[in-house]
Amino acid sequence: MFFNGLIRPLGIIEVEELQTYLHSVMKSVNPNNFTTKISLFGNSCWGILDRSFKDPKQSNVYIPPPPGYDKIVKEVLSRASPNLYPVMSQIAWIRPGDKVDKHIDLQRIYAKTRRFHVQLEQTIGAVMHVYRGTDAVPFRESVGAVYELNNRVYHSAENSGPGMYMILVIDAANIGDVFDEADNEVKDLNLQDSYNLPTIAWR
Repeated sequence: MFFNGLIRPLGIIEVEELQTYLHSVMKSVNPNNFTTKISLFGNSCWGILDRSFKDPKQSNVYIPPPPGYDKIVKEVLSRASPNLYPVMSQIAWIRPGDKVDKHIDLQRIYAKTRRFHVQLEQTIGAVMHVYRGTDAVPFRESVGAVYELNNRVYHSAENSGPGMYMILVIDAANIGDVFDEADNEVKDLNLQDSYNLPTIAWR
């Protein structure tokens, strides 16, 4: 299923080993440390798996990648292009009854990167919405699904189910592109409001 340049499915990968690892790690960490301080994300949680071009912010927890993690990332990126490298990877999850509000990612880094999701946990009632103009298009994937998300247009997520909604987020760039801290902090003021962008071509 392809929603006019908003979502691009890239198949299924095996995630059981990564799931097991994350479950064991999170049991040993204070869950309050994962709660983001950004009001947009409510009670959703973030953990950085790859330090990459920058150190994690105070609102994130660094989680050492498990054995074989690089292989997973390479497999995801190879499905999109042979010329991509990972800039940063994170896990994000939404607790039962919570949501991520409708938003667009404005940081300058996103003008030069592509975002990929891998579904790690899914529950009845959990759904992501991508927006085609003002119309919300629901998108729900099974565990192991890989897809590219155009996060330069509006998107949101909610979890009204009884279990956890969890994804692996990978931001990637073309080989040769480099970044610094300012790329993640400075807003891209040239980006138009995506209400006016019902269709965006993939870069």
